[in-house]
Amino acid sequence: MNALKVQLQTVAPGRVVTRDLADFASRSNDDLKKGVYTLIARSENNYANYPGRAGQLGKLSIFIVGQIKLTENAMPSAVEDAEFNMIEELKALAQSILPEIVSNLQLQSVRNSSQLETPYGWVSSEWII
Repeated sequence: MNALKVQLQTVAPGRVVTRDLADFASRSNDDLKKGVYTLIARSENNYANYPGRAGQLGKLSIFIVGQIKLTENAMPSAVEDAEFNMIEELKALAQSILPEIVSNLQLQSVRNSSQLETPYGWVSSEWII
């Protein structure tokens, strides 16, 4: 997770990258204006089920959540555009050259706020390692 955090910081140097999830109210306005990414381990699964390898060769499922806040008078479409920018950064992460520990990183899906929380925006991406 820490290697992935470092790689995301490289791909999105203007953003705050953390492993500590917090709601919008708990984040500083300065951080939210920059945009915040949080890496969260979700589960491990698909382990080998044969003698000598039981509990090995599994996959780690993670979420990367992005949070951003625009000005109070921002249009919903502006929030959506900011989310699209974050999504493009996540795609860049998926395409980047990664350290050995996350060489099998696969982006599975991305969701966004659908303009529902203007001036706040968020993206939630699911990944498999």
